[in-house]
Amino acid sequence: MKNINSAAPDKVTKEHIDRAVEYYELHKDDNPPPKAKEIIQYASGSEVEIDARCKFGKELLEQISTFGIFPNRSHQYAPKKKVKLTTEQEEFIQNNACRMKWYDCAKQLFPKIKDLNPASFESRAVKSFYDSLPENLKIDIAEESDKKYSPPKTLERAIVRVNKYILEGINKEKITNSQKANMGALIKYLNGYRFLSQINSYIKSDDRDAFEDCFIRYTFDKPDLTQEEIDQYIILSSEVVIARNTKDIVEMLQQQLRDANDPSNDDSESDKAMTMKLIEAIKNSQSEYNQCIGRQNALIKTLKGDRAARIKNKLETNKSFAHVIDAWKVEETRIKMLKFAEMRRSRMKESIDHYQSMDDMTAEIFGLTEEEVLDG
Repeated sequence: MKNINSAAPDKVTKEHIDRAVEYYELHKDDNPPPKAKEIIQYASGSEVEIDARCKFGKELLEQISTFGIFPNRSHQYAPKKKVKLTTEQEEFIQNNACRMKWYDCAKQLFPKIKDLNPASFESRAVKSFYDSLPENLKIDIAEESDKKYSPPKTLERAIVRVNKYILEGINKEKITNSQKANMGALIKYLNGYRFLSQINSYIKSDDRDAFEDCFIRYTFDKPDLTQEEIDQYIILSSEVVIARNTKDIVEMLQQQLRDANDPSNDDSESDKAMTMKLIEAIKNSQSEYNQCIGRQNALIKTLKGDRAARIKNKLETNKSFAHVIDAWKVEETRIKMLKFAEMRRSRMKESIDHYQSMDDMTAEIFGLTEEEVLDG
């Protein structure tokens, strides 16, 4: 078997040392930095593979060590540089820690890294910052819901779900036909694919309850909603959850700001920088909260207006029939209607008697008088 170091020079010269130092200075900032084998290969000037196991390699490494150069061998571990998060990335983690796990944050921040995993340097940097946040800011693992949402499928379960959120909602013992129809429609709404997909996307049980609460309160007494309106109520309920979480973030940031401005704390430059970051984060979160409330108000206004217009059109369509019913309820009008019906019946009977004889009908058709028929 051929020795890969057979082409190595017999001894180290000044030229070899200069070439080794030159190569190291050119590539010392690379990640990872040049290894011993690369430096030896370049310094030897040979095209045949040479490494640090030969006499030339060992001597060269000893010589360049006097210049403070200690390259790693091939079998030595060369740690990569740590990933440092930007201010924007840290703010993203801080603002979303209440609804996302640390690894989910990492996937959002580094979408271009295809082989990202929990052990990646980027993931570790995210986890390190995530762990440094206050516990009240991070998602509560104990409150996570690992079960899928179970919608009501019977009248009894629907009543229980409504009474969970509506004070004095529906009395099961005194339920009316109208309320039964409302519950039947609500069961369909809560079993829809769009609703189930949205509510199952929430990790925390509190978020699910807030979403379900808003949707049921707005729709439990509206059995005539169109599919477009149902989708809009789902969006509205989602906005309520977003506003709720954003408000919690604002309150948490404000508490951190009060702690940072506590007179007992040292007024260092780092504290001032943290105060400015907190003020900016509070401003952004409050702006997001106000925008969310604005979207809710716009949706409510649209939904109320659309449904009111539809009900008005339906009433206009039934208006003439309603007038007939109202008129029938008035005795004087009812008597007139009965007389009119009797007169109409009498005229129809006279017409039937008139055409009862085929001879009479034939005579009328051909315009013959009674005398003309008799005389032939």
